[in-house]
Order: sequence, then structure tokens, then C-alpha cells
Amino acid sequence: MESEQPDRVVEALSLSPGSTVADIGAGIGFFTLRLARRVGPTGRVIATDLQPAMLARLQANVAQAALGNVVLVQATETDEKLPDNSIDLALMVDVYHELSRPRETLAQVRRALRPSGRLTLVEYRGEDPSVPIKAEHKMTLASG
Repeated sequence: MESEQPDRVVEALSLSPGSTVADIGAGIGFFTLRLARRVGPTGRVIATDLQPAMLARLQANVAQAALGNVVLVQATETDEKLPDNSIDLALMVDVYHELSRPRETLAQVRRALRPSGRLTLVEYRGEDPSVPIKAEHKMTLASG
């Protein structure tokens, strides 16, 4: 995972302290923890995932890191459960190609974004033709 240069990704997001970020499809929190540190104690990270087991592991990781600015949300395939007009950045890392209803999901994310909010999609595995997205939307370490 470090080969994906997560610190470089977070740096490129240009987050300000106090920002609210949604880490959509957060898994066990590989990016969530970095985002929470970046936005600081006045910021917030809403970490969503479909799988309760992932959220349980993420909760343990958040507790171990002693971060009080992370909110866990169990999303569904049809509801991201993000409040309208509430986030400055929505981040999806290796998530978009997994969405069963991308149009509906992105519409919900759009409603959750503040007027100046941003959506960032990060898709790795450019060398893997089985990942069903356009090659120009994938990254590799070489292209990072």
C-alpha cells in the first residue's frame, strides 16, 4: 500500500485544517487516518463503507490512533448516508469501479458537497486490464 504513495495523494488534495472530508469506501482506514490528521481536530472525516467488518476494523484503527474527528457511517448500495451540503471533499480510492450504481452514488455525493466542494477519484492498478474502467482513469506508480 505504501507503493501507492498515500501521503503524496493526501498532500495533493490541498486540504485545510477544519475541512470536512468523506472517505467513501474507506475500508480499514488507510486514507481515513491520514485525512483525519490533515484536517486536524477542528476538521472531520466521514468514513463510509458497505461492510460492517471493515467499519469494525476501521473503528479499532481510529481508536488506536486516538483520533476524535472520524465519524463512521455504514452506507448501502443505494444510500451513502451523507448529509446534504456538508462536505468539502469526497474521496474515492479504488472505489468507483466497484460501484453497482455509480450514477445514483455520484448524485448523492454531489448533494453532499458544499458549493465549492470537490470529488476526487483515485484509481490505481493501471496495469490490470480486469479493472473495468478506462485506462486513462487509472494510475500506476510510474504515472503517479
